Amino acid sequence: MTLGPNRSLLILPFFLLILSIQAQHEMEEESGKEKKWAISLATINSHVPAVTDSRSRIIIPAWGLGVDYKVSEKWALVFLTELEIQSYVVEQGEEQELEREFPLITVLAVGYEITPNIVVDVGIGREFESNESFNLLHFAAAYNFHLPNHWHIGPGAALNLRENGFPTYSFKIGAAKMF
Repeated sequence: MTLGPNRSLLILPFFLLILSIQAQHEMEEESGKEKKWAISLATINSHVPAVTDSRSRIIIPAWGLGVDYKVSEKWALVFLTELEIQSYVVEQGEEQELEREFPLITVLAVGYEITPNIVVDVGIGREFESNESFNLLHFAAAYNFHLPNHWHIGPGAALNLRENGFPTYSFKIGAAKMF
């Protein structure tokens, strides 16, 4: 089976992309200088099951900023912040409600690279908010697509468990630069 001239041209960009990625990888190995720091920015959508206000969205938008430091080939220290850009009300007990006004979440975590593309984080943090602040546990996973010049992008998911019991489930799309 022959592809013909038009179909061959469709394969050419993929072949060139593979060669480019391989050349970039070889240049990084030759330089001998591993990039240890990463700064990331993400757009996040969080689902808060305990939201009681029927006018409120069940998906809370947020922005995230992260700084990672690789301590070894597979392990990293991770500092994350997340600013939820919408106020909402959560149910706290049978007749008690708690208003959340633009909470800021900070997390200190340990990251582990399962494969070159899959990373998991586990950490502790705090949600700061004017009405009431909470300690929390943070669990996350992300899939990274590696790009030239030490960039990577990809989706991720996280679970934040607050000490008072209400969880949030977050989904993100992020970009990071290694240096």
